[in-house]
Amino acid sequence: MEYLQAEPYQGQSHGYAADLPSWELIFPAVGREEAIIHQVAYLAGLHSQIAAWFIHEKTKEGELVCDVFAGRGTTGIEAARQGRSFFLNDLNPLMPILAEARLQPPDLQAIEQRLREIPFDTPVWIDEASRQDLLAYFSPQILRQLLSMRQYLLMRQQTGSLDSIDRWLRFVLTERLLGSDAHYFSFPTLPAGYATRPEQQKRLNQKNQIDYNREMQITDLLRQRSAFYLQDKAAPNAAAGCCLVADAAHLAAIPDHSVDLQFTSPPFLNTLQYVDENWLRLWLNGFSEEDFTARLPRLYTMPEWSAYMTRVLQEQRRFCKVGARNVWAVAERRVNSRWLDEILAELAIAAGWQLQAVYHTCLPQMKKRQNLRGAQGLCCIELQ
Repeated sequence: MEYLQAEPYQGQSHGYAADLPSWELIFPAVGREEAIIHQVAYLAGLHSQIAAWFIHEKTKEGELVCDVFAGRGTTGIEAARQGRSFFLNDLNPLMPILAEARLQPPDLQAIEQRLREIPFDTPVWIDEASRQDLLAYFSPQILRQLLSMRQYLLMRQQTGSLDSIDRWLRFVLTERLLGSDAHYFSFPTLPAGYATRPEQQKRLNQKNQIDYNREMQITDLLRQRSAFYLQDKAAPNAAAGCCLVADAAHLAAIPDHSVDLQFTSPPFLNTLQYVDENWLRLWLNGFSEEDFTARLPRLYTMPEWSAYMTRVLQEQRRFCKVGARNVWAVAERRVNSRWLDEILAELAIAAGWQLQAVYHTCLPQMKKRQNLRGAQGLCCIELQ
């Protein structure tokens, strides 16, 4: 794998001290796309090559990497690919579904055999109000198959018979549920698979003049997407880590002074938006939207966000080794005329961390091959 290149940063490094080491991480001219196993269509995931660089540069083989806001699981999977152990954590119960299957990918022939065994024509009762909501996203023919697949997976989960093949199919089903083109089960949604509420989706359907009688054999798409992922031969070490679903400020499962590198990206300010974006995937996997909402920390204002980040930073002081690195990748965003990464750095220093360096990068625009720096800015602050 070709890693990013670090060069002295020539720009204005926000409000940091002039003597603080400041670097620019530059994507290679070729090979800027993520490894296939990382190309999961799930909201706003951090580019895997950022995590890959820090894991490669800041840890050794066999050391322990942690991500307390793991999202789709990129950090842990990349850590396993590089021979490191990992802890992944996220309050969203979808994270293990998106991550664990990729850590133990089954054989394509076994996937195809299982697809032939699943009864996709099993009638599934659903109340009329829920059915009408779901028909805003899926044609009747596709919805019947999705309901059968959902019932099969939930029954396997309840009886304790869910195996690695089922987990893989659940991952692909979740990943392909929503999207903006014909390679997803849904009618076209907002870009990047952002979910809307049914009334919003109905208006979007009218605008797009969608075909409500669209037909698809969902086994075909599950098979095609599985074959795509299984092209990646650099399989992670499935035994290398653990996925947690817990509050990032209270991670009792992670032992004291055990982590060599903590690498993460902070959560959004608006947690209600996070629920809206995930509600349909939660339904698919049998999770209660209400329970998920109740467990999320209240992060509606900057004082609430700052107080919660302080608790998280204090918890990281407990489980990180003395001398361990703690890296936060923060989108370049201003809040009340200040950069968000500056605010986070101040919170970290107050919690007992020392600022070691700051790294700037811009994610490449893949459709503009000549633009190596892109337009979306990212600032990574390194703490010790």
